[in-house]
Amino acid sequence: RVEDDDLEENNNSNNLNNRVDKHSEYHDAPELVLDIMDALKWNRVVLVGCDEDAVLAMETAMILAPDQVAGLILCGDLTDANRLAMEAGGVNVLDSFLHRILDCPFVIIGDGGAQ
Repeated sequence: RVEDDDLEENNNSNNLNNRVDKHSEYHDAPELVLDIMDALKWNRVVLVGCDEDAVLAMETAMILAPDQVAGLILCGDLTDANRLAMEAGGVNVLDSFLHRILDCPFVIIGDGGAQ
């Protein structure tokens, strides 16, 4: 039996994931990561996304964490990642967005390029 709080949390998570998917440019990224992991016989990974590829890493982690993604590292110019957080999550702060959507630890290392 699913408790009401769990059901509400799942609905909120599904709604957020649907909004993220609407803004996604990398619909096949999780499958590609899984294919690479299978080829290398890896069970779990830490994803690193720098600059424009931060969005790819974020979207992949949202789908595969915590089972296949142990952590996420974002670095460099995170303008695109911040844009995704604003458009899909309605928040200006990237780490607040990631806390809401990720089920794994993460680190953000910006280079000052993001505005």
